[in-house]
Amino acid sequence: MSLTNILNLAPKKDEIWTPATVHLVDKICPKCALGRMTATGRGMQPAPNVPPVFEHKCDKCLHKEAYGKQYPRAEFTKIEEKGVEETQ
Repeated sequence: MSLTNILNLAPKKDEIWTPATVHLVDKICPKCALGRMTATGRGMQPAPNVPPVFEHKCDKCLHKEAYGKQYPRAEFTKIEEKGVEETQ
């Protein structure tokens, strides 16, 4: 029995599920190049109509910097199925 069946996961009638691989993306510290930048949970909006930025801290040298994305984060890459044409 597959994990999908065990967890009772199935696409709803108005959803399309696509196979994908998940990649964990880390940001290397720009100061020490040894540590990884991790979101502190503190977000800031520099000015109205400007996208928010998120504070990060290096796990080695404790350097702080803000980015428009939170790290670590998950990125998904679509898996192309051979011999199957997409219809949408």
